[in-house]
Amino acid sequence: MTVYTTSGSVIIPRNTRTLRGILKGEGGAGSTLTTVDCTFYTQSPSSSGSCTQNFIGDGAATTFLGASAGGGEGGFKGNSNAGGTGGIASNGSTITGVTQSLDGNDGGPNSSGSNTGGIGPGGDGSNGTSDTYDVQGPLNSYCCGSGSPGYCISSCCPASTTCGYPGGVSAGCCRCQKRVNTQCFSCGGGAGALIDFQMDYTELNARSLLGTSQTFTINGGASAVNNGSLEVIVEFTRVWINTSNGWKLCENVFVNTADDGWVGVGNSVTAIT
Repeated sequence: MTVYTTSGSVIIPRNTRTLRGILKGEGGAGSTLTTVDCTFYTQSPSSSGSCTQNFIGDGAATTFLGASAGGGEGGFKGNSNAGGTGGIASNGSTITGVTQSLDGNDGGPNSSGSNTGGIGPGGDGSNGTSDTYDVQGPLNSYCCGSGSPGYCISSCCPASTTCGYPGGVSAGCCRCQKRVNTQCFSCGGGAGALIDFQMDYTELNARSLLGTSQTFTINGGASAVNNGSLEVIVEFTRVWINTSNGWKLCENVFVNTADDGWVGVGNSVTAIT
């Protein structure tokens, strides 16, 4: 089924019987990681090793006729390790025919096997990631012959496997901190919300929407996940359709407005070609 995935506008024909809108918010981005290994420098490490999460961005809300399917929050928003919160569904225009109004599901926390993006009901949040880095580990003895502090620093404690030399010399051996490889994880992004509503001719007419062009917004959030969408389905009581066998009068015709060939149906032109 064809859906809108970028912001734009749609014409609501004058003789629309019902209009259905299905809005899905954009998912939030999972956070990324920046890792720094511990580095050896004289008697102590110049860097003890670190893993830092980076917030990328929230998903955008999908909006149409006053209804809003909120975008999911990005992972690590507000420095929270709990994962991005799902988007919020809002019927700000008090549309009477809302059939579904569902908030998005939260993204997972920064732990192994749990840091996935939130799944539905709108656009899914993107997953977190994982990485490894070296940190200071326990003191190990390195017996290299000399056992002097200068020799420990310059030659005995290998920078490739140690992070510092805080332990001095014991029994002629250098006491250096071993490098320990550690894994870290980032948070998943929250999923977008969903709103599904239907407006009949009476409500469309009362709101002066018939025969007008109405704008909608989709995607474009800082998350850049771009999986929000809008589907608009218009029902006509009777429409002339140009078929291979000539013009036919059809009743109860449903048109997806994102499909090619619908423009003008029920307005000034009464045909789908």
